[in-house]
Amino acid sequence: MDNFLSELPPPKFPFPSDAALAEKGQPSYVQHCAECHEPGRPGTNIPHPIAAIGADRERMDTWIKEAADIANQRVKSFGITRPDMVKIEAYQSPPLDGLWMRAPYLHNGSVPTMTDLLKPVAERPKICPRGYAVDDPVNLGFITTGPEAERAGWRHDVTVRGDSHPGPTYGVGLSAEEKTALVEFLKTR
Repeated sequence: MDNFLSELPPPKFPFPSDAALAEKGQPSYVQHCAECHEPGRPGTNIPHPIAAIGADRERMDTWIKEAADIANQRVKSFGITRPDMVKIEAYQSPPLDGLWMRAPYLHNGSVPTMTDLLKPVAERPKICPRGYAVDDPVNLGFITTGPEAERAGWRHDVTVRGDSHPGPTYGVGLSAEEKTALVEFLKTR
C-alpha cells in the first residue's frame, strides 16, 4: 500500500500558478525542505526528536506508553498482525506532496498557510478560525480572515495549552521574494 500511495501523484493545484516563479522557488525547497520532506530522502517519513524541530510537545504527550499497549492488545484481539505501536519522543516528517490540500499546517493544525509558516513564530497568527475549509490560492492554505471564516469556523488560539505553534523555523530567514517563490513551488508538489 505504501509503495502504491508513494507512486500515485496527488491532484494538481486547482488554481492559477506562476511556473517561472515556482522554478525560482525550487532551490529554497531543496535547501530547506527536501531533506525531511522529499520522498526517498533520508529524513522523510521518519520520527524527528521534538527538540530538533522545536515543536510543541503537548500533542505528543497525549499518546502515552499505556495507550500504545492497550491499542496493541486490542488489535491482537481482533486477530490482526502488525508491528506494535510505540510511544516515542518525536514527530514524523511527512512528504509534502499534495500540500495545497492539507492545510492547516503543523502537527496540530495551528498555522493556516505556508506563507504564515515561513514567518517567525512571533509573527504567525495567534488566533484564527479553523474549520472554514476555503483554499487560499495565494498563501497556500486556508482563508482565515473575514466574516464568513469567523462565522463558519471555530476559534483556534495558539496561547491555549496544546494549541501552540513553535517551530519548525526552517526557511524563516529567506527574503520575502524567496518565500514567495518557495510557496509557489510548494503548490506544484
